[in-house]
Amino acid sequence: HYNLGNSYYKLSRIAPSIYHFEKALQLDPRNEDARNNLSFARTMAIDALGEEESEGFWGIFDRSTSAFSAAGWAWVAIFCMLVFIIFFVVYYFSRRTMTKRLMFIGSMFFLVLAISSVAIGFFKQDLQQESNFAIVFSEEVEVKSEPSVRSAEAFLLHEGAKVKITENFQEWVEIELPNGSQGWMQENDL
Repeated sequence: HYNLGNSYYKLSRIAPSIYHFEKALQLDPRNEDARNNLSFARTMAIDALGEEESEGFWGIFDRSTSAFSAAGWAWVAIFCMLVFIIFFVVYYFSRRTMTKRLMFIGSMFFLVLAISSVAIGFFKQDLQQESNFAIVFSEEVEVKSEPSVRSAEAFLLHEGAKVKITENFQEWVEIELPNGSQGWMQENDL
């Protein structure tokens, strides 16, 4: 996805480049090159829509767990379980009291880390599936106030705008922008 994003960027195809850089970041959230190129691609977009920032507890949680994807947290859990098993085996066969205590404390620590990593992985996967974002691929889209061709125009969006889909109705989707604006657009424009 990263290479496709670069190719579309060089061809001045804004929407596909943004789409593929976003996909590259979903697969590897730590990819700084994809993050940097995504910011360059967004500057080429006509609509300068800021990225929605999470605040409060969920913002802190999201920033602190963004080091890995859901699959990355699964690997962290597997590693912690292996360390837990090693510590527990050493605890079980050890004869010295101090070694037993240290190995027991260490094994419980890694068990808690493993369980926490699994929970974070499941939570991040649920959040990723729940958040339904789309990139506008049409050059210019009229966003309507209601899901009807005859309804009033709420605002215009241009190619490369990232929107959050909140509801589907027949061939229409309700979108929400980071600034809180809402409207309806036809599904084939995404």
